[in-house]
Amino acid sequence: MELLRTLINLSSYEPEKGDLLKLFQLVNNDDFSRAEVLSKFESGSHFRQVNKKLKEKLLDDFLGGSFKELEPVIQQQFKIRKQALEVILLFQLDKRSVAVKLAVETLQAAIKYGQLDIALDLSAKLEHHYSVTELNSAKRKRYRQKHELFDRLTSEYSKCERVYNELAVLAQKNKAVEHLAPKIAALGIKVEENDYYKFRILFYATKILYAQVRNNVEGIAMVCNDAIDYLNDTKTVLPRLTQFNFKFQLIPVYLSQGKYSEAEKAIMQVLSYPKKGSYNWHHVLLYKAVLGFYSDKPQMSRAAYQQAQAAQKKFQSPLLEEQWKLVRAYLAWYEKIGRLPDTGQYRVYRFLNEVTALKSDQLLIIELLHLLVANKKKKYMERAESILPFIKNNKPSPRTKHFLKMLWAVEQGDYNEFRVEEHARKHLKALRRVPAAQTSVNVFDTELVKYEMLWEGVVRCLER
Repeated sequence: MELLRTLINLSSYEPEKGDLLKLFQLVNNDDFSRAEVLSKFESGSHFRQVNKKLKEKLLDDFLGGSFKELEPVIQQQFKIRKQALEVILLFQLDKRSVAVKLAVETLQAAIKYGQLDIALDLSAKLEHHYSVTELNSAKRKRYRQKHELFDRLTSEYSKCERVYNELAVLAQKNKAVEHLAPKIAALGIKVEENDYYKFRILFYATKILYAQVRNNVEGIAMVCNDAIDYLNDTKTVLPRLTQFNFKFQLIPVYLSQGKYSEAEKAIMQVLSYPKKGSYNWHHVLLYKAVLGFYSDKPQMSRAAYQQAQAAQKKFQSPLLEEQWKLVRAYLAWYEKIGRLPDTGQYRVYRFLNEVTALKSDQLLIIELLHLLVANKKKKYMERAESILPFIKNNKPSPRTKHFLKMLWAVEQGDYNEFRVEEHARKHLKALRRVPAAQTSVNVFDTELVKYEMLWEGVVRCLER
C-alpha cells in the first residue's frame, strides 16, 4: 500500500469510475490496512490485477509530469533522461536519421549537465552508427574518442564507488579501515584527470568518511573546503543543493573546534538550501539546537525547536521525531533549573516510553537529570544503583562513562553540594581530559549538551 499511497501523492491521475476508483479511494484512506483493502475485492487475483493497472497509470502520469516544483537544473536533467529514452525508441523503430540528430543534441546536453551514464550510452550508439550504418571516418573518430573517455571516467567512478561502499560497511561495524588508505590514494591520483562531478563528489565523500572514522577533524574540514572549491569552479551545471552536504558537514567540525560564530554562519547559509519542512532542513535546525546548547545559549535551541515544530513536515522519519523529542527533554530540564522560562508540566517518562531508537546511555542521563531536578531522591537512588552495572555492560564512550560516574556521585554525596563535588572531582578531571570530539553527522550518538554544562546544572540543583 505504501507504494500506491506515495504515487497517489506524486501523481495528478485520478480514476473516474470502476474498480480503479474504488482502489484509489481505499488506498488514499490511511485508516485501511492492506488486508482490509484486499477484502473489498472478489479475490486476491482480482485485487492484484486492479492494483497493477492503477500503479501503471499512476507511474505513467508521474513520469509524464513537468516537475515544476523542482529546481530548473534538475528539471533539465529529467528532460535529458527522457530524450535519451526517446533516442533508444527511435533506434529500435529504425528511425535512424531522426535518432542520430536527437542523440547528438542529447549528448551535448548530457555532457553539459554532467550525466555521464547517458553520455556513455549515446556516444557508443553514435560511434556504432558511423562505423556500421553510415560510414564516416571523422565522425566515427570523434565519437569513439568520447566513448573511450566516458568509459574511462565511468570505470573510475565504479572503482571509487566500491571503495566507498567497503569503507561504509567497515565504519558501521567499527572495524579497521587503514588498509583502504592505498586505494583512496590511488583514486586521488585520478582526480586531476577526472573532472566528472559525480566521481569528484564521491571521492571527496570517501575521504571525509575515512577522516570521520579516524576522528580527523582537520581532515574533514580540508576535504569539505576542497570539494566546495571544486563545485564553485566546475563548468558543469549542477543543482544548487549539490554543495549542501559539504557545507553541512563543516558544521560539526566548527562545533568540535568551539568555533561557534563560524558554525552559526554555516547553519544560516545551508538552511537556505533545502525546502522548508524537508528532511535536510530539519537536520540543519537540529544543528542549530546543538549550537545553542554548546554555546550555552539554550534560548537559541528553543527557537530552533519551535521553528521546526511550526513547519509542516514533508517526510516521515521516526528517528528524527525522537531526536527532536530529546531536544525537548533537555529544554524542559533547562526550564526546571531556571535557565529558560517555564512552559508548564513536562512528563519525562512519557518521553522515555515513546522513544525506541535513541542510545540508552543518553536516555539514562535524561532520566537522572529530571529525577534530580524534581527532587525525587528515592527514585533517583534506585536508578543510580544501575549506573555502574550499565557502564560495565554497555561500555559507553569515555566521556559518557565519566559523566555517569559523576551522576552516581550525587547519590554517594547524599545530595549535599560539597560532598557530591568531592566525590565527583576525580571523574570531572577525567572527563575534562577527554576532548569532546563531535565529528559525526548524527550528534545524537554523542553529547547533545556538553557534559561540563550539564554538571553545572546539576550543581545548581544541589545548591537549591
